Amino acid sequence: QDLYNALRRLGFLYQIRLFRKLVEADSVGAFLIHGYPEYGQSWLLNRLVTQYVSYFLSGKVIKVRASCRVRKNDASSMWREVARNVGLRGKSFTQAEIAQQVGKCLQSQNVLLIFHTVNVLPEETLVELFDTFWLPLVEQARAEAEIKAAAGQEACKLLMVLVDYEGCVEDWSVPFAEAVSTPLDPAVPIKSPMISEFSSEELLGWIDREYDNLPTALTEGADDVVASILDGSDDGVPELVMDMICDHCGCSWHKESEK
Repeated sequence: QDLYNALRRLGFLYQIRLFRKLVEADSVGAFLIHGYPEYGQSWLLNRLVTQYVSYFLSGKVIKVRASCRVRKNDASSMWREVARNVGLRGKSFTQAEIAQQVGKCLQSQNVLLIFHTVNVLPEETLVELFDTFWLPLVEQARAEAEIKAAAGQEACKLLMVLVDYEGCVEDWSVPFAEAVSTPLDPAVPIKSPMISEFSSEELLGWIDREYDNLPTALTEGADDVVASILDGSDDGVPELVMDMICDHCGCSWHKESEK
């Protein structure tokens, strides 16, 4: 458990700082996590939600995974999945209709939308998601917040997280903001920095900070240990690094990550 908790404090500093600015700036926002395969996107998503916005887990959580079929410009299966998550069945619904139904959920609970594997979406489909789904939903959230404020009540929160597992979005001409503006425009999703490799300085600093929580297999001869970890992880690929760390400690990264 000590190792698991320590791993939850390793790396992703820039992404975490930007996410915290976003959720502290407004009750409505959208955030992109992106990187190459095995760069820890799901692990980071879990950290962000459980450590910084865990209150969403008691509300409405809508998780969608785009399928490879979307590459053929058929996003209907993805939208059917979103519709089912909010109780819409029996026919095809437009993105605006689905957004309206999600907006009804916002009247009584926080809503967290997670779109996994947006890297399989055509670029134009992602733009459509913003224009015909997210923008109307933001407008509904704003209207609902005004009603709640007039009644002296706190508005429910709305957060959308997009996850790219192949580093594709970096090269797309999709409208993103890369900083949290004041005031925030929640209609424009925030693109976090692309996840990068862990450096030796980052790993040595982590071992130093977590010294009391780590076994001597990591802390004794830390310079050599870090060199070995980087050598076995393609020079710092995050998931491979965490796999190597767990291997040094005699446990399984896959079991740890499943927690």
